[in-house]
This record gives sequence, C-alpha cells and structure tokens, in this order.
Amino acid sequence: MLQVMCIDQKETWIIPIVHTLHGIYDNLDNKELAKLQRKATRYTILDSVLYKKGFSHSLLRCLSPSEVEYVMREIHKVQKDAHQLVHTCDSCQIYAKVQRQPAELLQITLAQSSVKMPQANGQVETMNKKILTALKKKVGQAKGAWLEELPGILWALRTSPHTTTGETTFSLVYGTEVAIPAEIGMRSHRTIHFDEYANQEGYQAQP
Repeated sequence: MLQVMCIDQKETWIIPIVHTLHGIYDNLDNKELAKLQRKATRYTILDSVLYKKGFSHSLLRCLSPSEVEYVMREIHKVQKDAHQLVHTCDSCQIYAKVQRQPAELLQITLAQSSVKMPQANGQVETMNKKILTALKKKVGQAKGAWLEELPGILWALRTSPHTTTGETTFSLVYGTEVAIPAEIGMRSHRTIHFDEYANQEGYQAQP
C-alpha cells in the first residue's frame, strides 16, 4: 500500500507514536522503545489519521498543536456567537423582565406530578443518584468545585449511552447524536464515516 508522509514536520507528541505504528524507530534505547511500543498499542491509524482507542467510547482523533488551536477557536466562537445572539435578539429580550418575576406575581400554579405519575419520583431520585455519584468521582476532595464541574457532568450524562436503552438521552430526545461545529471542520471518526441513509435506517423500528 502506497503511503505519503510529510518530510517537514514539527516535533509533537504525535510523531513518535505514528513512527512506532509504522515501524520507524528513531535511535531509541531498548527501555524507551519498549515504553513507546506499549503506549502505541492504545492508538491506531485510519486513512492517515491517528486515533486513540477506548473501551467505552468511539475512536478519539488525536490533534496536533495547530489543530488544537483551530478547535479551541471554534468552541469559543460558538459560545461568543450564542451570547451575542441572545443579547441582540428582540424575541429573546422582550420578555426578559417577565421571566424574572416570581410565579406568585404571575399567578402561576405549580402542579405536582406525583398524583398522576407516582413513578416520576423514583425516576428523579435515580437521576439525582447518578449526578451525585459522578460529582463524587469528579470532584473528590475539592468539595467547593462541584458547581464548576456540574455542567460537564450533566453534559456527560446526556451524551453517554445508558445500559437500559443503549442510547444517549440526547439521541432519544432529538433523534440524532451530538456533534459540535468543530467536528465538521476538523472531522472526527464518526463524521468521516457518517452515512445518512444508514442512520435513518437505524432509527426505524424493526418488525
């Protein structure tokens, strides 16, 4: 198989792993070579792109420093654009003061769901238990940092497949998996191999 490799590359953490997977060893002693070979077993190359393998997640694309800069710019650009949109959108701002009013002033009656759906309490307790368990694992001894860690934990719970359904909470609600804009410009393994027809077929109920 013909392979084309760049002859002018900046030295990054990716280069030694790629060389090892291709059987190229750069004058390393036996100890360093063995260590690098063990590390390289966690990675694979598909279509000239380096990915990190995992047991509970899809292949993760490995990025060079320049690619990391692009992804970071895209992520912060989306956050900035979202904030600017909310501030400049008349439909978003026209009811801002109304939304801040207490429910009593707006004559809103809060109905309890337990009367008609007693199983809802158990579902809420189960989800709270998952959140607390994830918080304990993530935060550890830094008890005061739970507020900063909570958004990331909620995101992980919504985008991680559940054992009961095999699907993520996000996919059950929206009928598709989560994809951030950076995955379009810097394509991940799943966006490269995405098949719209097969995706629709997978969501259809089997007879």
